Amino acid sequence: MSDWISVNDEMPEEEGIYLCYFSDKSIETYGIENVYGQAMGFEPVEVLGEQVSVTHWQNLPEGPK
Repeated sequence: MSDWISVNDEMPEEEGIYLCYFSDKSIETYGIENVYGQAMGFEPVEVLGEQVSVTHWQNLPEGPK
């Protein structure tokens, strides 16, 4: 079972760092901030001159104990 959430279905409600899947099939961490009490969405980013967007996201896994 996948923990990926489509940006079309749901966006994060809290600021933080998330694991994101981009339209170019890359996976990176992405931080979003609260502005006026509301988490801002994922903005497109430029990678090697091409605009890519977050298509899916999930919370970061817990670190080792």
